[in-house]
Amino acid sequence: MKILWSKYNIEKQARGYYNKAIFVKFQQQLRETTGLQADTIEPNQAYEVYIDTNMNEQPYRLRKYIVLVNLPEKEYTCICGKFDKDGILCSHILKVMLHLRTSEIPEKYILDRWRKNEKKIQIDIPTIGPGENSTLRFNNLSRRLVTVASKGSRTKERSKYLFGISKAIEDTVDGIQDEETDSLTNLTEKFLKLASQGAKKDSKYKYLLQMIEVIEEEMRAIDDDGDDDTRSQAQINNRRSITNGILEGGESSCSITIKNLDKVKSKGRPRKKTIVEKAKLKAKKKIEKQKKKKTTTNRSESIKKKELKSKKIQGLATNQVQEIASKQHLP
Repeated sequence: MKILWSKYNIEKQARGYYNKAIFVKFQQQLRETTGLQADTIEPNQAYEVYIDTNMNEQPYRLRKYIVLVNLPEKEYTCICGKFDKDGILCSHILKVMLHLRTSEIPEKYILDRWRKNEKKIQIDIPTIGPGENSTLRFNNLSRRLVTVASKGSRTKERSKYLFGISKAIEDTVDGIQDEETDSLTNLTEKFLKLASQGAKKDSKYKYLLQMIEVIEEEMRAIDDDGDDDTRSQAQINNRRSITNGILEGGESSCSITIKNLDKVKSKGRPRKKTIVEKAKLKAKKKIEKQKKKKTTTNRSESIKKKELKSKKIQGLATNQVQEIASKQHLP
């Protein structure tokens, strides 16, 4: 058991409720109260909490926290918002509690997720009977029937049995209340349809629950009578795969393997770029622009050098011609 740091009743209470990790954090907040000062703004309603001026270390800028109190409702609120963020009372509220000589932390400030397992609050949630709501009946039947369909698809014997019994159940449900139903193509669709019909009336719902139990017992009996090796081979033979979006294999399957499935293109409005993405794109464009500008500059400099070189060659040729001409006119 964690050792108490002080003799305050609130610390002893916190040790009894909090788990070890949270109790250490609570003690840290309680220690910080020794360096705080609480001034009364309105008695039993509002208090101002700040670092005591008698402390060795003083902040660069003194900050004051307002704590609001409602004693009849046992409510404490601090502008720092630590309880809303971390679920633990801050040192400012604890300072006001000690100032008011509060001996017990209100239960609502000891969150259930920070409590010890044996101290967690047990709440009895009233349950609504499945017969009272058609949505609940549908959900209950859907879960049961889809589970049965999943079990029935594992072997040919199970699948054959379920296709037969599902038709018999469907006819019986239609006999309770005449309704037209579309033909279903697989076990899952059949049982979901049955769940939808059975959820509309209590008599249908009770009948389907009974039949589900009978079906599960019959399938267990089929498993006991069947050969394990034969079923394993049937599972291998009936395995289906999806290659490039095309379904291959038999009607029944125990698993689906996806190979080389093309990536689905996203639809709808394009996603807006984040600030970081925009900055990266802007920097990329700037670099490309600088590279392009540098390339253009290099080209222009190369052209200027060529022109200058050609001018020099022309100048040299002109000088040579003039020298030759002057030599020819000599006496």
